Amino acid sequence: MKVVALVSGGKDSCFSMHLCGVHGHQVVALANLLPPDSNTDELDSYMYQTVGHQLVAAYAACTGLPLYRRRIHGASTAQGLSYSCTAGDEVEDLTAMLAFVKERHPDVQGVASGAIASDYQRLRVESVCSRLGLVSLGYLWHQPQDQLLSDMIANNIEAVLVKVAAIGLDPHKHLGKSIRQMQPLLRSLRDRFGCNVCGEGGEYETLTLDCPAFRHGRILLDGWELPQRGLSWLRSCFLHLYLADMAHFGVANEAYCRHLPQVDPPSRACVQVPLPAGCPVLLDVLFARQPDQQQQQQQPLDRRVLHVQSISSWAPSCIGPYSQATSCNGLIYMAGQIPLDPASMTTAAPSPAGLQHTIAAQAWRTLCSCQAVAVAVRSCFSTASLGLTVYLSEACAAAGGQAVVQAALQAAWADRSVLDCLEVPAAVLQAAAAAGGAAADVAGQDAGRAAEVADHSTSGGSCSAEEQQQGGYGEAEREESEDDEGSGFVDDYLKPPAVEKPLRPTVVYVTVPALPRGALLEVQPVLEDLAAAPPPAASSSSDGDRGPTQLQKGLFSHRRRSRTVPVRAEVDYGEQHPVLTAPLRDAHRTLKTHSWPQKSSLFLFRTDGMSCSRELVTGTGTFRFSHPSTQQHLLVWRDRPKVVMVIKKLGRELLPEFLEVVEYLMEAEQMHVVVEPSMYEEAAAAGLCMDRLFTFTPEESGRSGRPAAGSTSTSSTSSTSTSAAYRLASHIDFVVCLGGDGVILHASSLFKQHIPPVVSFHLGSMGFLTNHPFPDFRQELRQVIYGCQKLATCSLDSADMGPNGNSLGVMITLRMRLHCAIVRAGQSEPDQVYEVLNEIVLDRGSNSFLTNIEAYIQGRFITRVQADGIMLATPTGSTAYSVAAGGSMVHPNVQAILLTPICPHSLNFRPIILPDYVEMELRVPDSARVGAWVCFDGKQRQELQRGDSVFIKMSENPVPTINRADLTTDWFESLERCFRWSNRMEQKPFQDDWVMQEAQAASTELGGACGALCQC
Repeated sequence: MKVVALVSGGKDSCFSMHLCGVHGHQVVALANLLPPDSNTDELDSYMYQTVGHQLVAAYAACTGLPLYRRRIHGASTAQGLSYSCTAGDEVEDLTAMLAFVKERHPDVQGVASGAIASDYQRLRVESVCSRLGLVSLGYLWHQPQDQLLSDMIANNIEAVLVKVAAIGLDPHKHLGKSIRQMQPLLRSLRDRFGCNVCGEGGEYETLTLDCPAFRHGRILLDGWELPQRGLSWLRSCFLHLYLADMAHFGVANEAYCRHLPQVDPPSRACVQVPLPAGCPVLLDVLFARQPDQQQQQQQPLDRRVLHVQSISSWAPSCIGPYSQATSCNGLIYMAGQIPLDPASMTTAAPSPAGLQHTIAAQAWRTLCSCQAVAVAVRSCFSTASLGLTVYLSEACAAAGGQAVVQAALQAAWADRSVLDCLEVPAAVLQAAAAAGGAAADVAGQDAGRAAEVADHSTSGGSCSAEEQQQGGYGEAEREESEDDEGSGFVDDYLKPPAVEKPLRPTVVYVTVPALPRGALLEVQPVLEDLAAAPPPAASSSSDGDRGPTQLQKGLFSHRRRSRTVPVRAEVDYGEQHPVLTAPLRDAHRTLKTHSWPQKSSLFLFRTDGMSCSRELVTGTGTFRFSHPSTQQHLLVWRDRPKVVMVIKKLGRELLPEFLEVVEYLMEAEQMHVVVEPSMYEEAAAAGLCMDRLFTFTPEESGRSGRPAAGSTSTSSTSSTSTSAAYRLASHIDFVVCLGGDGVILHASSLFKQHIPPVVSFHLGSMGFLTNHPFPDFRQELRQVIYGCQKLATCSLDSADMGPNGNSLGVMITLRMRLHCAIVRAGQSEPDQVYEVLNEIVLDRGSNSFLTNIEAYIQGRFITRVQADGIMLATPTGSTAYSVAAGGSMVHPNVQAILLTPICPHSLNFRPIILPDYVEMELRVPDSARVGAWVCFDGKQRQELQRGDSVFIKMSENPVPTINRADLTTDWFESLERCFRWSNRMEQKPFQDDWVMQEAQAASTELGGACGALCQC
């Protein structure tokens, strides 16, 4: 039988659902009752388990089944063992919900529940089922609990503990553990204290993350609240973020930013490592323990954080909840540093000298960043490092990266000041050359050439390698420095603390598959906090008064006058470029006096979301429009059209006109005519020749051939299925509409996807879209069939035409439609899909409250709509409901989406026009007072509950309407005919000459006064 499964989120209800399938039943729907307030986690209920109800909504997506949810409004009124219908009892909420499910699924015969030992629950479920004519299925009832738990584990019921309330169960240890992990302990507690292994006495509650019924996905928890052991993020020092695939870094980082504090966050390192199957991410957090003396004196934890989010030339910024360094209890935990250029936050391009030279450049850039951060927190990377973890990517390790990094570390330890210059030392380049198999003298030549092309320091001079060894100044620079009292001066916040005895850290090298931003290496140091310790005795007087209060957190630069900056890696070291080597003190370096390098070439990609083109912009090129985004469209039949559909407005009002058009097309133009089933009988009763007349039914439209001639049907137009209308489009050349704009909307709804060209005749009330006059319908139809226009810029070769073709055509307008999908709460697949020509409207319906709608664009929250409603309209719909609500009128050839609020409760919420590529979501939030109502082109009106969403985007299938003249002329004629647009009485000219002269004189005098005022 077909069954609805009662699910609470726990292991019992999910295992019961699995056993229904084992016994040959089919679960067709899920049902769940939740607390009246979403913020309430656990409800004091005798009947329902609600712990973890926030995740039950995901069960619909995991199972692919509809999920019906109802809030519990009743209470445990009738608390006796037996139960009969009692008003206000919480059991009646279950009755109402199952009655609704049965109404939506009339073929449901049974209800599955997970009761094991509770007569209270079982009797109430049976009472509800008997009243609704359903069969209660309780396959877990009175089964041995130990066997049940073993069967659940054997059948891959993956459930974790989310609540514990029994002796021997510690929330700090056991929350989040799976039933497989807990089974030995639960058996032990049963033997010692008589606890129920399945938790039937309320010992614990579970949440199912995966089970055999989850055929479409499983639940992954993105985090747990920290156990209350006196720990908080304010005590966190360092966090490791391990990813199974670095391609998931963006998604993981987004979730990370939601959970970590924005103020004083811990430092972090992120690497890709092999993780267990099904585990995409792993975190470990280091927390600081407060010293006993501070705890006794109730002193706050001495924790300092360096979190610089500004992009500068100092060190890589940390834009997000992760800091450069965290200091606590005498140690500094520095974030993992990767070789980013601080000013651009990009990694260096590969060196033309080879991968080893790229590793050398990245290693030195990384160590310079480590030193900059260390100095900022009053420590020193070169002399105060306690330990280093060096992560090498697989490509880096295979190219001998460990030897190159080791050479860089040796150079930094040998001379602390060498890290003040970004120029890669010669010893490091030699190690890179050796790792690449090159001779050592080649590395020396590269180092010499690199020094010659070094960039300028902030003081404005460039220096050679020899000058660097003499102090970093050229001859002219030294002469200036002799007269400069401030030469050699270093700001206090740029001085690393003095160290009596430098430390040599332990270095651990770890090879990982990948690192963030494609870096080849990452260095994560742990330093001694020199600011937290007393100053060494050997320190100078200038350093003697340096203490923790002088910690500088707002650093902007750490450059020194003698430091040089190397040329970008992609510049040939042997090239002496005049711009790069000329002194900065030369003024007015223009194109007339100096040669400038050509700008880089680039690719410009153009995409409309459906197709993509690539254009190369060279150094001499500029950005330009290849063509207007909107175009004119001319329809030219390659062969003479053969099949036409004729539809008219409802009722018998236009029956004579309808029969006249059908007869003309069949007799005069010898065309096959397709009509709707209801009109087929009218045509037969009128005595028309039935040889060329067709109709359609859903069944006949599914065949590969054309609809059978003379077929009859008693079904109405609304019964035409989507698949039938889709197949119908493959037979119809064009559609003739008789009536007003509503007939065109009806034609759009008939063809859910591909719709043939539409020619509409004005026989309605307003008819904004119906530009063709009916008295001339014969001439209008002949122009459609045989063509009457051509474009001067386009030509058609006669060889391309069919035997009955014509090089003339008709202008058409491709009217954009909106693709709208309703996704119910807890579901991942659309419940219903519509193609909208005019607009989609969400409003408050009969409710007295304002609608509360959340609007998202491309998944980003935009605004919360508090109004009578909101609509999204196409340019075609801009002259319908949208313009009545204050929206702008948009030409139908301008591809855009209009967002128009309906009576917003805000003076600054104005209509806006969005580009056509945006994808929007309109969602009824869980906090809304009431739901909302939605309709599509004024039809298919239905209710949206809390949590329901409507996704809207541009449809790939427009409605092609045939113009009478062209799209612009027709549109303005409709504006004038229907709206009297810009129509007012013409201003009369002056009748007397002296009045005109007086007016001109007044205008001249006023203009002179305004000019004098401007001069003042």
